[in-house]
Amino acid sequence: MPETSEILDILGAILGDEDLLRPADEPWDLGRVSAGTYITCLCNGEGETLGAVATDLNATICLGGRLVMMPEAGLADKARRLEVDEALTDAVTEIVNMTRIVFNRLPGNEHLSPLPARAMKTPRADGGEAWLLEPSARLDLAGECSFGALRIAILFR
Repeated sequence: MPETSEILDILGAILGDEDLLRPADEPWDLGRVSAGTYITCLCNGEGETLGAVATDLNATICLGGRLVMMPEAGLADKARRLEVDEALTDAVTEIVNMTRIVFNRLPGNEHLSPLPARAMKTPRADGGEAWLLEPSARLDLAGECSFGALRIAILFR
């Protein structure tokens, strides 16, 4: 896992706000994800998922909306209506795509590419995504936008 500061720096540059995100005080309990949680998987050249970025509803709307420069009032309205559209999930996928440079340049790491963001279900302890509950490396980020708190979890097998 790269240094937290590297990840925060690149996210701040992409989003145009260096102060939006910070390390979370507590890890996000991915054993209880709510509606509106999205996951963007990071895969190697063989299609094996080696990492993932999970975003809660507010993070998906805030980050995706900022990338495509949606007005803040429109983003707050989407959050109130629990509405995430393809433009927002595509934008979140692109943020993960731009952020992966800090993972791909680590010595010994495989080249990773993101799959499109999709709605996340709570991983089952005996299922194919059980590793999300106990990844080998994890970084939890938190922040605030005009319509509430947001959470992100960056996870690696």
